[in-house]
Amino acid sequence: MIEVKEPKKELPIIGSIKGMFAVAKHLFQKPVTIQYPEERPYEPDRFRFRIFLSLDDCVGCTLCEQVCPNKSITMQRSRGRTRGTRGRYTQM
Repeated sequence: MIEVKEPKKELPIIGSIKGMFAVAKHLFQKPVTIQYPEERPYEPDRFRFRIFLSLDDCVGCTLCEQVCPNKSITMQRSRGRTRGTRGRYTQM
């Protein structure tokens, strides 16, 4: 039969010291977060907020058309009979 060796147990204070070291390491660094309402994030001058839509993932709920702020997304119903909602909107 093979004997299983138990790993050495660390002293309880070692974990506390590791935690304090992790806090001290990040204590003097610049914060990563931005206070959004007061500070705006950087956006390039010609950034257009391009939206990518995939017809394979579309379920035909028209939610993207409803929430589009400038109404640039329109969904057109396909002609003919289709089962389910996946094949209902063929063009966007």
